[in-house]
Amino acid sequence: MPFTLDAAARRDLYLLIARLFREEVDAPLYRRLLATQSAALRWIEPAIAELPEERALEELETEYCRLFIGPNPVCPPFASVARGEALLGGRARTVIDELLALHGLTVAAHARIASPDHVAVVFAVLAELSDRDAANDCLRRFVLPWVPRWLSVLEHGAERVLFRTLAHIAAALIEEEQAQ
Repeated sequence: MPFTLDAAARRDLYLLIARLFREEVDAPLYRRLLATQSAALRWIEPAIAELPEERALEELETEYCRLFIGPNPVCPPFASVARGEALLGGRARTVIDELLALHGLTVAAHARIASPDHVAVVFAVLAELSDRDAANDCLRRFVLPWVPRWLSVLEHGAERVLFRTLAHIAAALIEEEQAQ
């Protein structure tokens, strides 16, 4: 699914992806997802959308925890875990810390995240990198070694449409970045 997005739309999409990976869906975001979905872009499956909002959010929170938090999460959202490193953060944290410093970025917006090698940070950083060389450097050094494979695991392991759609869109954006 190629994207023909201007820079502002691409940035907004990256930030939405980062937000959805960072924490559970809250009521305002849930309502926006419902309002913006279509037959071509489905965020919430009908079985969830038909539930009372509180129950729907609970279903999505349960899936978020099953996928990313655990116990024994299907898709731990850290590069260090995906790459089999001994410590949370590990070498992956060193790489992302170097990239953040090089481009003058911080993870302050992601204060709830245990380590900056979290997948939400990846997409937040991509949202901030408007310079092609900087984006290519980030892709080569930090994203491509683990994120595409991780997104594939997510897409196949997710039981809810939201997370399959999220994985699919994120993978397509990364492919598009590589092609540019």
